[in-house]
Amino acid sequence: TAEQQGRARQFVEAIRTWRPLVIVTHPSLNVANLQQLIRLLRDSPGKYNYGSAGNGTSGHIACYLFADMIGAKVEHIPYKGTGPVMTDMLAGRLTYTFDAPSVLAPHIQSGGLKAHAIATPARLALLPDVPTMAEAGLKGYEAYSWNAFWAPAGTPEPILDKLNAAVIKVLADPAIREQLDKSGVPIMPPYSRAEAARFMQAESDKWVPIVRASGARVD
Repeated sequence: TAEQQGRARQFVEAIRTWRPLVIVTHPSLNVANLQQLIRLLRDSPGKYNYGSAGNGTSGHIACYLFADMIGAKVEHIPYKGTGPVMTDMLAGRLTYTFDAPSVLAPHIQSGGLKAHAIATPARLALLPDVPTMAEAGLKGYEAYSWNAFWAPAGTPEPILDKLNAAVIKVLADPAIREQLDKSGVPIMPPYSRAEAARFMQAESDKWVPIVRASGARVD
């Protein structure tokens, strides 16, 4: 996962899937779309809040980046895990949160939560009616976790190449792709090992300054 990228004694073999994040509110907030939510947050500094599964989690940083990009002052409420966040979101005690489609889909489909946008470049098969951030009017915002295959440092290059080719072949299987799409975990492009390393560096260059600016600290 993205959190593993700082482990110097491992070698990334290839980036394989991403875990999109979706922004949701409680229906009682009465905002029909992302632009209405943005206006509400901007017009009332300090009045609203967002919840995350903990300081420094992907949900926390995604929520922080959203508030920062739109120029809104919003209080962060950190929890210990996704479960408590969902409890308070469904009770209307939180203004918004970002989380994975697999976590949010049942609540979105039941009407318990209102989805406004997905923070990936393309829509998801699991939530086809949810627009991307760009479609919803917030261009340049992307936030998602990603998964990769790793191997111990010192693994012979031919073995790494063989693993890379094998994983690419498996993920090209239509049945596998369909299952992952239905789970809200789309497959990323078939990166070579070198492309995966460049992607990982780009992610580090993007997110490290944002995490520092957020003031996130381990609980």
